[in-house]
Amino acid sequence: MQFIESWKNAVLNPKEFFSKAAEKTDGFGEGAKWIGISGLITGLITAAVSFSKIGLMGATLATLGAIVGALIATIVFTGILWLIARVFGGTGEFSRQYYGYAGFTAPLGIASAVVALIPTVGTIAGIIIGLYSLYLTWLLIKMIHGLSSLKAILVILIPIIVIAVIVAAVGVAILGSMGLAAFGGS
Repeated sequence: MQFIESWKNAVLNPKEFFSKAAEKTDGFGEGAKWIGISGLITGLITAAVSFSKIGLMGATLATLGAIVGALIATIVFTGILWLIARVFGGTGEFSRQYYGYAGFTAPLGIASAVVALIPTVGTIAGIIIGLYSLYLTWLLIKMIHGLSSLKAILVILIPIIVIAVIVAAVGVAILGSMGLAAFGGS
């Protein structure tokens, strides 16, 4: 259970953890294992809470989906951040960035799933966990890639802005088509 110590270090001593991550040569495999474990645990939490509605097959699929979804999402998201960091002159390797990201995302993902079970308090705790995760992502990008604080912020903000623009455009398109339909347009 050495991974628990690594997770604790990533969350509570991120500068030390990210310094070690910057030297890690085989980080992708270990990071993927951590994300798989986190996906399993969060999937089991979801399955346990929803079992009466989804049954055994649904619970099994939810758990497998959580594992696969977590792996795909973290690889894609980390890859996008890595590419943007490289555009800004970052020098970090993908596997080292993924290892660092997995080190705090895995335990914080589990923590989010647990606190989500608590009404109201869970929402507030989830927001705090999300904000701390953003801070850790910024620190990771800054340290792994040797970027300035501003460039690290931009690396994180660019995908957020792009997603917001896409969501807004889709929303406007949907509302526009609903308006046309309501007034007899085609």
